[in-house]
Amino acid sequence: MKNQILFAIAIAVSTASFSQQTRYYSDPQEKFKEAKEYFQKEQYNLAYPLLKELQQSIRETDKANNPITVQEITYYTTACALKQNESSAEDKAIDYIDVEKNTARVQMMSFHLGEYYFRKQDFSRAAD
Repeated sequence: MKNQILFAIAIAVSTASFSQQTRYYSDPQEKFKEAKEYFQKEQYNLAYPLLKELQQSIRETDKANNPITVQEITYYTTACALKQNESSAEDKAIDYIDVEKNTARVQMMSFHLGEYYFRKQDFSRAAD
């Protein structure tokens, strides 16, 4: 009887230790969706860390297989950095504007960069 109970406990413990991680925590698409929701709600301080983590986890295969998702992650990360008044955000935004071919995203990035300059009271650059 004791052996059966010990065997059942051993099975239960081993099953729990080999279970998969919840999809929510391991799925980058879920994390990206959550970050976009924060961005849309103007909760940039919550969106930015998630986006930075996603951007740092991008691999070369992601760039080849999912170029639109990579482009969106870059866009949202840079826009959040501008909203957070990060010093490196200006250069990243200018690079994004110069390199990307998605006209709508480039125009929105130009808008965010203009807002950034306006908050910094650099009105001549904000007007460009």
